[in-house]
Amino acid sequence: MQARGGKTAGILVSDTDAWFVRRAMAGVAPELGSLGWSWKAVELKGHSDIDYHRYIEAVSDDASLSGLIYGHLKLSLPQLARFRQRGLNIVGLTERFDGIDWITVDEVQGAYLATKHLLDLGHRHLALVNGPPTLIQCALRE
Repeated sequence: MQARGGKTAGILVSDTDAWFVRRAMAGVAPELGSLGWSWKAVELKGHSDIDYHRYIEAVSDDASLSGLIYGHLKLSLPQLARFRQRGLNIVGLTERFDGIDWITVDEVQGAYLATKHLLDLGHRHLALVNGPPTLIQCALRE
């Protein structure tokens, strides 16, 4: 991620109290700090659908942000284009969109390693507790 003015990354999240978000921020924040970047959470919790879209537009106009990290959010292609037009660098976590950088988990390798670990411990009756099969990340774990 390259700075557009300063070195502040916005971490766009649905809810800073969510377990996944807290874990992700705990991992991302030290890495950003080691590179000389500061960060701020940009929380979307509590916004209605209309306010949500207006708030995302306001985030794209936030001159204090040089980059944006997001994951598991309802962003549209026009919203992503708006960020790009404003010169805001974007990295997506788990989401794949043409024209932006993204990072994702290898669901197949993760499922393999988890299963192998349990089998190596001697477990022989395993169950998969998974999300809906309509989500690609859930389907890849099976």
